[in-house]
Amino acid sequence: MKNSGIKSGFSIEKDTKSAAKEVAEQIKQDNIELVVFFAAVDYDFAKIAKTLYKALGRSPMIGCTTAGEITPSGFMNNSLTAMSISSDKISKVKVGVIKDLQNNAGKAGSILQELAQSMDIDLKKIDPNKHVGIILPDGLSLKEEVVMDSLANTSMDLIAVGGSSGDSLKFERTLIAVNDQVYENATAMALLEMKAPFEIIKKTSYAPTPIIFEITKADEEKRIVYEFSGKPAADEYARVIGVEPDELNETVFMSNPLGLVIGDDPYVRSPAKVFPDKSIQFYSNISEGAIVNLMESTDPVIDTQNIINDVQKKLGHVSGLIIFNCILRYLECESREVSKQVFEAFGNSEKIGFNTYGEQYYGHINQTVTILCIQ
Repeated sequence: MKNSGIKSGFSIEKDTKSAAKEVAEQIKQDNIELVVFFAAVDYDFAKIAKTLYKALGRSPMIGCTTAGEITPSGFMNNSLTAMSISSDKISKVKVGVIKDLQNNAGKAGSILQELAQSMDIDLKKIDPNKHVGIILPDGLSLKEEVVMDSLANTSMDLIAVGGSSGDSLKFERTLIAVNDQVYENATAMALLEMKAPFEIIKKTSYAPTPIIFEITKADEEKRIVYEFSGKPAADEYARVIGVEPDELNETVFMSNPLGLVIGDDPYVRSPAKVFPDKSIQFYSNISEGAIVNLMESTDPVIDTQNIINDVQKKLGHVSGLIIFNCILRYLECESREVSKQVFEAFGNSEKIGFNTYGEQYYGHINQTVTILCIQ
């Protein structure tokens, strides 16, 4: 029996218009309040946006390009996946865009304020059990932290969950959509007033070790660490994890991320690349003076099973999941040959998602899965 109010679908058709029409038919329903879609970069993204928007009654819509899609049938590449959510689940929704992200990331709070005002919501009195944000930033912008800080400064009580758009690890160009309009160097945003109960999950399959690094020199805006404990970053990082500096690569980084631990909760910062001056660029920023822990992997299958079991106990029943899964987390699961089991652990709910260039939840993080779970 299909879940009332939420429909998900996907297509592996190579022709863009055929794929969009197929998905639109799968998720068509009465009283659609919001459409969310994720698409491989090989599609004509603008054509997808226009086709879906027209076919689904011009309902509010957001979407982005990916580094791999999470469809109702599993992890895929070169596919299109989408979800429609009806008025059975959502009371009100407004969508917006932050254009020219390089210059306007700090104005995210202003866009949120505009959305809230159009919904007659007072952000100072917002109910985190009733309202939630979905945020899809350009994954190549390096501006996610600025966006999330601006949102937090505007409304401390609103949680915005999401993922950074990808381009299948080409690192050239990502796109986002708001309604039938497509943007580069932008962020899509949706503000939802929920009718159905919901929960937000953040889980990384890494745990902190006792080994710590002190960042003594860094460029936070560019996400570059120059020194750990006064020593060249690459040299010190390699020494601690037991490899030579010239052995540092994506595989080593993926298996040895760092984490900013707040309480007992780790927020992962993944190394991306080494520069000739032995500095290391990360996929999320690390502030100068911060203390971070070396992380060690846990079991992603058990971790996923546990978080889904927990949310099912809280909600009683989960109708739909929108999943934002780090591409590095996916690659780690692939290397351990457990991707299928991780997907199965998400359960039988309607579900879509994508492999991201970073996840949003109280900031910008890596090697994590964040999920909007709707009863």
